[in-house]
Amino acid sequence: MVEGMPHAFQDTAASQLRTATIEAHGPGFMIRRLQQVSVSFFHDELRPLNLTPLQATVLRILALEDGLDQVSLATRAVVDTSTIKDVVQRLEQHSAVTRVRSELDKRMQLVHLTEQGHALLLRSIPLAQSAALQLLSPLTSPERAELLRLVTKLVQAHKPESQQGGRVTWRRKNTATKKISK
Repeated sequence: MVEGMPHAFQDTAASQLRTATIEAHGPGFMIRRLQQVSVSFFHDELRPLNLTPLQATVLRILALEDGLDQVSLATRAVVDTSTIKDVVQRLEQHSAVTRVRSELDKRMQLVHLTEQGHALLLRSIPLAQSAALQLLSPLTSPERAELLRLVTKLVQAHKPESQQGGRVTWRRKNTATKKISK
């Protein structure tokens, strides 16, 4: 019993602490932790190429759809537009991509995969496959298939497009408090 604290409050606090302890191993925490483990494997594998997992993702997207504008590229990579701008800039510095102004809309920059970028992507594929195998190595083949099926189901159910019916670029929510004007 904490001196000066009502007994009912202590019981409520203890109950909330037990719930918080349970939630520390809940789905959000565990999925975040698995994502950290996954990124670690991918970083370790891709390090010899001086390539990040997100950069590899961008190269893969461009190999499938070359010449995307940066907003479309951000949408497909599921990152915000300021992040994609930085990633594209780093890839451009390494001659993996080029940016060209759109003829139709001069405000848009179209991103193209270069020959060096394509070669880098091809070298990254076996490394990314190795990282994925390391991540899934504790699971049996049927467990791997079931995990991927369930994760895909969750991701598809929570896609912004499926909830709002349109093209949505992932953006961080503004958490700054608004000033109240007098």
